Amino acid sequence: MKDSMGDSFRRGLQRLGSFFRKQPLDRELDAEMQSHLELAVEDGVKRGLSPEEARRQAMVRFGGVTQAKEQQREARGLPWLDILLQDLRYALRTLRRDPMFAVVAVLILGLGIGANVVVFSVVNTLLLRPLPFSDPSRLVWMEQSNAKGLSGGTYSVDAFDEYRAQNRTMEDVTGYMPFYGKDDDKLTGRGVAQPVSGVMVAGNFFQVLGVQPALGRLFTEKAGVRGAAPVVLLDNAYWRRQFNGDRSIVGQAITLNDRPVTVVGVLPESFDFGAVFDPGMKMDIFVPGVMDDMREWGNTMALIGRLKPGSTVAQAQAEWSAIGPRLYFRATHPEYGTGYTATITGLKEHVSGRLRRSLIVLWCAVGMILSA
Repeated sequence: MKDSMGDSFRRGLQRLGSFFRKQPLDRELDAEMQSHLELAVEDGVKRGLSPEEARRQAMVRFGGVTQAKEQQREARGLPWLDILLQDLRYALRTLRRDPMFAVVAVLILGLGIGANVVVFSVVNTLLLRPLPFSDPSRLVWMEQSNAKGLSGGTYSVDAFDEYRAQNRTMEDVTGYMPFYGKDDDKLTGRGVAQPVSGVMVAGNFFQVLGVQPALGRLFTEKAGVRGAAPVVLLDNAYWRRQFNGDRSIVGQAITLNDRPVTVVGVLPESFDFGAVFDPGMKMDIFVPGVMDDMREWGNTMALIGRLKPGSTVAQAQAEWSAIGPRLYFRATHPEYGTGYTATITGLKEHVSGRLRRSLIVLWCAVGMILSA
């Protein structure tokens, strides 16, 4: 059995090697075929045939020199690879004869490949790759039922505080303020003012997600108290781009919106806020939201929770049904109404569910364009 496998392996290597020695082997094959043909003609002449008749009968027995050569090539080589290279050589000759067509073909191919790479990168980030957080299966997204617009899907700081205190299925709850725009902030004090994209987060935001800093430390909940020293966390890509990856930036003050703030840490490369919470958006900085200020702003917080070990989404949903109606819109202004609803889903399901069908259709469309 082992001898048989060894013979098969050797034959495979010989066939592969013969493919790359095609020109010398073709010459050897021509010489061998000619030798056999001459021997067959001599044998015919010895049997009393004329040289012409002996050659004709020898050719008939061989089935044609060209056919015999092709049979030998197939037996010794890799036909599919041979055909592929023939097609490639033909394509190259065609492109060489028409340079303009070649340029257009290369551009179309480049655009198709580029589009596939970009779309696959998005699909991989949103659909295939797990969320870049610790134990992401326990993270849930909390949104008001039948929410319309950002304000309709968010919660007040009072509701956030009350739910954190009353619930029993969550290990902790956090949030961020989704009312931001691209380049809303300005970095000054380093030459020309630089536009910066930032978002306000709860002091426990990164701890609940399970994100560890690459440098320095994370926020504490004290950072969100009115009068606390202003601090900032830098996105890893922004840190490399704007500060050239300077590790000594941690602990230093930078001027943000014309006031000094201290850099307390740099987030890891794996953390991409936009990929999870706002596809296509790149965040540069993160600042702690001052809860006492935000308390007067109404519904301003998008909520994320981390389930306790053993708790389920269904249990959290049932618990909210009991707690939610008791939460004030704003505890300081009950005349605005009481009660909140919530639809609780896994964070991964929330991230991918909104775009799954569109992304798959887009990926298939780009793939079909490239294959055409």
